[in-house]
Amino acid sequence: MSLQRTIKREIIQVEKCPYSGHYVFMSVSPAGPDTGIVFEVPRGEVRANYRNAKAERRSILLKEDSAKVLMPEHFLAILFANEIDNARVKLKRCKPTRINDFSYLLTYCSRKLFEKEGMNEPEVVPIIGTAENRLCERIKEYGTEEQDKEQRTLRLEQPFETKKISFYPIDGDEIIMQATTEYNPIGAQTVELAITPETFRKEIAGARPYGMHIGKYLFFLPKKTQMMAAKFFASLLNPTLGIGHGFDETNVFLPPKTAEKWCEQEKYSGEIARHTITDKLAPLALLPGRVEGIRMIVRLGSNHANDLCVLRELAKRLKPYKSSRRRTFAVGEGNESVFSSKLAYTS
Repeated sequence: MSLQRTIKREIIQVEKCPYSGHYVFMSVSPAGPDTGIVFEVPRGEVRANYRNAKAERRSILLKEDSAKVLMPEHFLAILFANEIDNARVKLKRCKPTRINDFSYLLTYCSRKLFEKEGMNEPEVVPIIGTAENRLCERIKEYGTEEQDKEQRTLRLEQPFETKKISFYPIDGDEIIMQATTEYNPIGAQTVELAITPETFRKEIAGARPYGMHIGKYLFFLPKKTQMMAAKFFASLLNPTLGIGHGFDETNVFLPPKTAEKWCEQEKYSGEIARHTITDKLAPLALLPGRVEGIRMIVRLGSNHANDLCVLRELAKRLKPYKSSRRRTFAVGEGNESVFSSKLAYTS
């Protein structure tokens, strides 16, 4: 049987929110069996499950009573890939420490002003881009541990197909993810991976989202001008989160003019397709158990709203299953599992 898992000790990170530029203190602490993933924010607690989830601001929003958490998807994907079932996550915005840091002072004070006017804006999980790499490395360094409670596992008995996302049962307990993206000038890119802690850490973590609006309307501009535009629109579109920005080339992929330049800019081959895998793992983390023995195929154009809609339909088709699998390694103990990946290009 598979047992539930948590992290061995507390992980602390301070990262920048991409929406506003706020620095956010995040601590991830061990939690007891059956706790699940629980976010602690100033307005209360939010449990990470699909009943509390909706799509908002091109991300996932978790809401429970007056407590709200935005953009948990990359963080949840990392925990899911590392088979972490239970953790408590504290989020708190950092106050400015230097009076001469005008941009951060503006961000912090403008957010406070909107809150004073009664606006209940969400706390943002600041895990995107290179922050994902740092979290993966800390989980590997600190390790995870089994708990004295069986993990709830789920199986799909029949294929479940939709226009943009499909699921197929497979033999064994692997989770296979295949994602296809298509943007000019690179054309279609397809990546397929078996999800393990190692494949996520080595082949997915840090894969950046595509700057879609920049690519659609401002692709002809120099990269520096594109980034300035991205920062301006981030402030314009999300002022109540704080008038500022946290976008840079470590957490957003700006579209170049040629396929050659595109490949030079990628952290990984097929980087945007790999980021899509991150986004699609997060909904699986919201299920009331760990799905096993499944192949998920993502086609072009599935946004977070569609992901969550499909997830709710998938949940109706999953059956409890008594897994015979037993983890043969613990993250952080230096034992590597075998993994495979496949990349295909179509120009």
